[in-house]
Amino acid sequence: MKFGLPFELGMLASSIFASNTTTVSPSIYILGTSPPATAALSKALDTLGYSRLDLESDILDQTALSNTYVEVTSNMQLAEITRSQPDAKFILPRSNRRIGEEDYVLSARNFFSKEKRSRKYLELDVLAAKKSSQADNWVQLCDFLGMGYSVVERLDLWHFPK
Repeated sequence: MKFGLPFELGMLASSIFASNTTTVSPSIYILGTSPPATAALSKALDTLGYSRLDLESDILDQTALSNTYVEVTSNMQLAEITRSQPDAKFILPRSNRRIGEEDYVLSARNFFSKEKRSRKYLELDVLAAKKSSQADNWVQLCDFLGMGYSVVERLDLWHFPK
């Protein structure tokens, strides 16, 4: 049976990170923008060994959220999560193609502008067309998640999912 490249990369990433049980990744929250941008970031996180939780899951249960990600759709959720989970990280997948998205981006930037919060926030143009931007997205994402550049090289991550 032949599997596709995303499946193989996901399995490889899972096995790489499953062997390192001494560190537990903090929860990751996607600040929902456009469906295509959110889907691209979800595929990237899947490739890196993260699992998606649905909104119906208890997003405030810290033990259930190791190596997982959840889409956050409201500022009330955002405020509660940052209060209850100080180690949580937030990623805003920008698409630069959606009208009205800029207000949401500015709102997120304002919320995370405080010094302690700014290190827990990353913006990525996940639908960038340039190959160099796609590779930069992988480098920034892996660095933000504490995985480093070696993961990008080991998994040959140069084209960001669409």
